[in-house]
Amino acid sequence: MGHSAGCHLVAIVATDSTYLKADGLGLKYVKGVIDLDTQAYDLPSLAKGYGGTLPQVYSYTFGTDPAGWASASPITYVKAGRGIPPQIVAYSGGIGGVEDEQRKEQSEAYYHALGKAKIMTQLVPAPTKTHAQINREFGIAGDPVTEACFAFLTKILKGIK
Repeated sequence: MGHSAGCHLVAIVATDSTYLKADGLGLKYVKGVIDLDTQAYDLPSLAKGYGGTLPQVYSYTFGTDPAGWASASPITYVKAGRGIPPQIVAYSGGIGGVEDEQRKEQSEAYYHALGKAKIMTQLVPAPTKTHAQINREFGIAGDPVTEACFAFLTKILKGIK
């Protein structure tokens, strides 16, 4: 599970097997992923939404080279038959808690790519929560995002010993 930048990290590790291979592991060791609120599933697409360049908060990390953006984008690696683990994709309304179209589009596109590749996935929109709130409230009894994630984990972990 990861939130924000951590969400990007868990998504890239779960889709691009080179990270795990570097430690002698593989995607088979990841049983499920909770992607909790990022806009960085598809950086070239994100840049298009901002006039062709990444917002500064992203360009500090991912640079200004579109080729580099593609290689840092989890959606680039989503393909059937690669052993990508099940994922739940949750997103908030963004920094201000009002439906952030880029965040919604990134999450929905990633969710649909996973589904098209026959990877078990679930989308959990939380557009009335802020980016901080979706993280801060995770684990609180009655929180709909938490409940959806726990149900997802129960389903995918059933039978694993």
